[in-house]
Amino acid sequence: WTNNGNWAFGIPAASSTVIIAATTNAPELATTTVALSEITIAQNAKFTLNTGADLQSTKITNNGELTIKGGAITATTLVNGNNSTIIYDGVSTPVWNTTDHTYNNLTIKSGSLTIADNITVNKTFTINSDFTNNAEITAKGNVTSTADITGTGNLIFTGTENQVYEAYNIALRQLST
Repeated sequence: WTNNGNWAFGIPAASSTVIIAATTNAPELATTTVALSEITIAQNAKFTLNTGADLQSTKITNNGELTIKGGAITATTLVNGNNSTIIYDGVSTPVWNTTDHTYNNLTIKSGSLTIADNITVNKTFTINSDFTNNAEITAKGNVTSTADITGTGNLIFTGTENQVYEAYNIALRQLST
């Protein structure tokens, strides 16, 4: 991020509007605090927020793939594009919190994530790492899991697509309608 040669117009200033384009070398924000006016992750683009990084912006729009390995996100407005994906990779608390806690595509890749607020996943929900669910997760699309979910919450399947849940520890119960 702080390499001037990576930017067409120099390192973005706090008043900048930044677009992360789809490239073969996906940018990462390391242990830096970056304050911007607005940032957009373009369709098919990838961006990674590492541990120790702090991304601050008035508006953050994700139309691509945002991998969160740690760090913090502070924004007045968070927008999920239609095909956007959030990947939690090694974090313990979700930091992409839209007002309504809705994701289009969500992947829990690794770590010890704890879900404490109700969330909705509209499209693909991929679970590759054990996590704790103490809320209600509504899965409307494709669900694939090879990990265990613990906690006091519910995973509600409401989609019409494939919903495959393969885990060692599973307790099923019918919720009242």
